[in-house]
Amino acid sequence: ESSGFAQAAASALIPNGDFESGEGGKPEHWALGAHMAWVDEGGNHFLRLKSPEPGANVTLFRTVPVKPEVKALELRYKV
Repeated sequence: ESSGFAQAAASALIPNGDFESGEGGKPEHWALGAHMAWVDEGGNHFLRLKSPEPGANVTLFRTVPVKPEVKALELRYKV
């Protein structure tokens, strides 16, 4: 049996969601703004968002297309 959830779990919902591919200081499929950096520490790539001053926000967002038949998602992330 195939469900939207099983299909989403079988492939990446967010392309390059682990930030492991890219070049020229930019991760593939991500647009970085001011105060953002693509960082490699010990072979682990991630995004570093640094507030320019106390109380200032730095925001990164990305549209993720989800098919209407998908009823549940499981997301994991580190902060």
